[in-house]
Amino acid sequence: MSGTDRFGAGKNSENMGYNFFAVDDELVSKLDIAHLFGKEVIENVQKTIAAVTGLAMVTVDYKGDPVTEPTSFTPFCSKNRLDEKRFQRCRASDAFGSIQATVLKSRFVYFCPCGLMEMAIPITFKGQYLGGLLCGQVRCVNAPPGLSSLENVMKLDHDFRDDPELFELYNETPIWDYDSFCRVADMAALVIQLICEREVYRRIQDTSLSDELKECKKKLEIIELEKANAEWSRKRQINPHSIISILDAASSLSIIEDAPRTNEILLLLAQNIKEMVQTKQVWSLLEETSVVERYLKMQKIRYGSSFEYAVLMPERLLMQKIPRYVVLPFVERAVFFGMAAKNQGLEVTVSISNEEDDIVIRITDNGYTWSEQEIVKRYSVLESGHEADTVLSSVSTARKQLIDCFGKDYDAIIQTEKGLGSEYVIRIPSGFVGKDV
Repeated sequence: MSGTDRFGAGKNSENMGYNFFAVDDELVSKLDIAHLFGKEVIENVQKTIAAVTGLAMVTVDYKGDPVTEPTSFTPFCSKNRLDEKRFQRCRASDAFGSIQATVLKSRFVYFCPCGLMEMAIPITFKGQYLGGLLCGQVRCVNAPPGLSSLENVMKLDHDFRDDPELFELYNETPIWDYDSFCRVADMAALVIQLICEREVYRRIQDTSLSDELKECKKKLEIIELEKANAEWSRKRQINPHSIISILDAASSLSIIEDAPRTNEILLLLAQNIKEMVQTKQVWSLLEETSVVERYLKMQKIRYGSSFEYAVLMPERLLMQKIPRYVVLPFVERAVFFGMAAKNQGLEVTVSISNEEDDIVIRITDNGYTWSEQEIVKRYSVLESGHEADTVLSSVSTARKQLIDCFGKDYDAIIQTEKGLGSEYVIRIPSGFVGKDV
């Protein structure tokens, strides 16, 4: 194991993209999430993701109607929906989130009429909207200003706060940090998106199932497609008792996919979520770079040969203390805007070294790169809560954390050169030991 390549990864890896064979666009246009899996399989996948993330979830079809039973709904939301008027208001809120996510073609964060934070995640394939995932039902006190809220739009004559039992249940709903909520929900979205993409390609590759789908195309009868998918669901059924632990859940999903990468990404997701729920504010470079590398691995699985990465650090720096989560936001920024600007061939490198009295962390990418002004211009038309907004908010939080800990001289440096890429420089005093809490 090289002292300078403790975490070297991502280079020269096998092609894990899916674009090596043709996809029938007419066939794709007939698919939605219900036809793709079948209700029982979708619910089992949903339960697995909910068990890992701890968020309430429900899956909707292309019309915004639920196709699964609710999973892990909070006691407050479950009781609130027993009232018919409140139930209709909740359904309207779900539809609003689903429509916004569909229009934006990106996940959409908002507050429901009761003031709970939720996220709507569109599930697509080749531009075809297959359905969506609604998750959340959490309180949040540090959400960015301007986040869409339905509290004053969908009012009822009798507020839930007038009901002592309901109000008590509301106060018992979990409180999440905004950035942590977005990260967890985004990872859940990535898992579900990958599962759907793999399932579509699996159907196309599978000879016997392809014959069935070709017959469906000739007959142009949706009932034949439903029968084919029902048979597929029986073949690929998940055992609902598999959700005993995260590892068992991941194994069950890998059986559905017949693909070890699904198992791998769920394990990466579970490991990162375990880290997120920790309360300590300071940890080692080893812990920080482990989270970063797991994130980059998930992006590698997502983008295949269009994305490469490397994490380089001398072993002597592994136990150096740094504030928690000050590196990951810059890596997320490099990947998100790098892929948005370049689309393919993006390379991201994280390198860590000693320079005089500081530990210096450099995140570089070869994206075509937009200036800060171009980013604002491109994304200002979207409402607060879209993915770019969260990425930029996380970077701002990390920069503030660095300044609060070490002073203005330690603000992160962001340098971009159009056509060549970006570099993000983070410095930590080498004598910093912090305090684990």
